Amino acid sequence: MDQRISLRIIRFGRMNRYSQLLVRRHVQQLFTFGGNDHLLQALLAESVRFLVVGGLAVKFYAAEREADDLDLLLEQSPENATRLFRAFANMEITPAFPQEAIAAPSERPQHLPMKSTLHYADLITRPDIDFEAEWANSQEALVWQNRVRFASRDLLLKLKRGSAREKDVADVALLGDA
Repeated sequence: MDQRISLRIIRFGRMNRYSQLLVRRHVQQLFTFGGNDHLLQALLAESVRFLVVGGLAVKFYAAEREADDLDLLLEQSPENATRLFRAFANMEITPAFPQEAIAAPSERPQHLPMKSTLHYADLITRPDIDFEAEWANSQEALVWQNRVRFASRDLLLKLKRGSAREKDVADVALLGDA
């Protein structure tokens, strides 16, 4: 009996494309304001490296969290800055900050708002974070139909601990329980 079972496994061990789609790992789907979909498409088209952080990332781990904007932690490098500004040009956006703000690590964290009638997002840089290590620890999910990377729970806790803002204190509690 055991031999027949193992033969069946060998015989049916190969999966066709349809079977692979059925067993593929489920990817979580999240949503943000409509214009942010366009922003994400443009960033991904230019291969801008970023991690979703903030409320939407907390929602990734704790479904009860409501998110109002899109917070993106950017990799600070000359190459990523060039890609980011190319994406801005493609969207016909003139940012309120220079390319150098992204190209080289700053001494302090930067919060670069992108609030308009089309986008409701914040770009963030943090010189105290090893982006490459955090990229390796990130998880993938969909925002609208855009496959993006979400910061790890540990990074979110690091970003939110020590803040006196009520929503950050609540997020730490949600992440601790998730």
